[in-house]
Amino acid sequence: MVFERTEHEPEEYDPEAELRDPDTDSVTIPQVETDESDVSAEIATAFWTTTLVVNVAVFFVALGLMLLVFWGDLRRGGGLLLGGIVLFGLAVRRYRAFRAKTDAESDSERPDRTDQTSKTDSPTPDRSASDDSGGTQ
Repeated sequence: MVFERTEHEPEEYDPEAELRDPDTDSVTIPQVETDESDVSAEIATAFWTTTLVVNVAVFFVALGLMLLVFWGDLRRGGGLLLGGIVLFGLAVRRYRAFRAKTDAESDSERPDRTDQTSKTDSPTPDRSASDDSGGTQ
């Protein structure tokens, strides 16, 4: 058969070989210790709310498209598709509102930056204005 290995091919790397437990004949999954206090409650709530809204939106859009394409059901399929698009818009609006709120809070907590300059604060030179000679010097 065409897909059989020849004697000239090297052995394939098995990424699960390093995690295999010979005692139980299964793969051991490394455990990671996490501390839930790493994230504020406000951020966690905003994240999970937005995640839930986006998941429902994806479900509505997918189901609506399938109803439209396979069954031709414009009423239910179109309604679900429209509902999913509205939920995507809601998720984007909530994300932008949260982002603007946290940016405003972080800007008010920063010290005055008028005496400090950074690379992003300095204007970038306009190369087209300084290079009017057409590349010849």
